[in-house]
Amino acid sequence: MVFTDPGDAGSSITKHSFHGGADVLEHPSTRDWWTNGGELARDVEAMASAFPSFRIATEADRPPVWEGTIDTGYGLFEIRIEHRFDHGLPRIIPIKPSRRGASRGGRFMRSPHLFDSGTLCVAEPSDWDAARDTSATVVAWAAHWHACYVMWFISGIWPSDGVTENE
Repeated sequence: MVFTDPGDAGSSITKHSFHGGADVLEHPSTRDWWTNGGELARDVEAMASAFPSFRIATEADRPPVWEGTIDTGYGLFEIRIEHRFDHGLPRIIPIKPSRRGASRGGRFMRSPHLFDSGTLCVAEPSDWDAARDTSATVVAWAAHWHACYVMWFISGIWPSDGVTENE
């Protein structure tokens, strides 16, 4: 679902593609975007509508952080969404379980589509549009990622590269 307008629940999930590798670098920013009441209020409203169980933590000198649990129907996955100072694609940090991977042949194999730091790669940085997207968009992408993760965990095959068009 696209969670830019809480009243538009019939929309599809926005375009995003999974990958992995090097973490996305943060660009220097002198604008504390989260202190603009309109931007943060839009984010809070979207999350309250789409993912009301997620909790927000705010500090005056830091971008907001959301924490909550995604239920795939095959497992519960607690995540933290850390917004960036530059308002780029937020980081999605696995909390419980803290690592995403599976035992294969007696050895731990990291899940595909993780950044080097272990954060989830739910989208290309260019998929994120701070004017359009909210934390609810990121949680939806993370839910899609976790649905794929569960399938990979069971079968060893990652079933999707993301969403190429609004579906």
